[in-house]
Amino acid sequence: MRVGNRLFRYAAIPMALVAWLVATPHGHAEDGRDFSGFYELSNITDLGDAVSVTLTLQVFNHGDADVYDVTLTVLTPAGPDSDIGTLSSPFIGSSESVHLSGDLILPPEEYERWQRGIPPMPRIEFSNAAGNRGRNFVELAPVLLSEEG
Repeated sequence: MRVGNRLFRYAAIPMALVAWLVATPHGHAEDGRDFSGFYELSNITDLGDAVSVTLTLQVFNHGDADVYDVTLTVLTPAGPDSDIGTLSSPFIGSSESVHLSGDLILPPEEYERWQRGIPPMPRIEFSNAAGNRGRNFVELAPVLLSEEG
């Protein structure tokens, strides 16, 4: 066996791994599906050691597949287990959007972050038509929401 062939064979495994890592949509939902949306805060009440708000979201499914049993968990930067609350929807169709709304109690520092333009961090979990679970984050931008979905 020639040295060049042996080097190519040993180099091919790490190169294939790197190609797979680059091509695989890590941090994205199944099939590269992405979610985005808009948010609005209303009914804001200072509770002293917390802030009560109504969070309204319009979430878009940019993928080519419908998603079911959708749960959005609003997180804080403290970590993946630091949820503020959840919102849910039974279904978001492909290339469609859904409006969700719920009352949340926020730590004052999280409310201040949102006021400075750092949006809420909702993690979306869902099932596809085959029943497989997926997870992703939803990119949000502040905006007044329309009444249409």
